[in-house]
Amino acid sequence: MSERTSDDNVTAHDENSPASDSASSTSSHSDCRSSTSSGSDGEFPSDPDECRHLGHIEAIPYGHNRNVRIIRRARVAIEEDNWFVMNWNFYGPKVDICYRIPGPKNTWIARISSRVNEGELLRIVGHHSSQEQQRWDRVHYITSESHMGEDAVSFIVECVKRTATGRLFHKATGPEKIPALQQRMGFQVIEV
Repeated sequence: MSERTSDDNVTAHDENSPASDSASSTSSHSDCRSSTSSGSDGEFPSDPDECRHLGHIEAIPYGHNRNVRIIRRARVAIEEDNWFVMNWNFYGPKVDICYRIPGPKNTWIARISSRVNEGELLRIVGHHSSQEQQRWDRVHYITSESHMGEDAVSFIVECVKRTATGRLFHKATGPEKIPALQQRMGFQVIEV
C-alpha cells in the first residue's frame, strides 16, 4: 500500500504491549497526557520538552501525501451526551488520528475530519489486517462531534467474523454504548 514510516515502528511496539486498565486520575499536562492509567507508568517521558518532541513525531502522517496519523496512544472520552476519540499526548495532533488497540483483532479508534480522510483510515486498517481479517466484516461505531473547536467524526472500528464477505457496517452510537464496547475491545475511557 505505502512505504512504512517511523510511525509504523512506534505503532508496532504498542500493538505487542498488553491493554492496560482504564482507571484515570487527575489531569497533568507536564506528564504528556491529560490523565494517567494504572498500567502505563513510565510509558511516556515526564519531561515536557520530550512530550513536545513526541507530539511533533505524531504530527507526521502515515504516508506521503496523507493526512491521517497513527499515534502512540489514544482513548475514548465521554461527555454528557457524546463521546469522541482523543490523543493521550496533550501536545500531539487532535484530529485525523488513529490508534490500533493492542491485541489480535485489528481494532482501531480514530478521529477524522473529512470523508477523504475516512477513506485513508479504511486503507490503514486494511493494511494492518491479516489475510483472514480482510474477509471479516468491519463494524464502525461512529459519532459526529465538535470538541475544542474541531468538528470531526470519531470511530471505533471492530473487525468481526460474521458473514466473511468483508462487508462494512456503520452504526451511530451514543455514549451509553461505550462501556460495553470498552469491555469487549479493551480501549481506554475517560469522562470529561
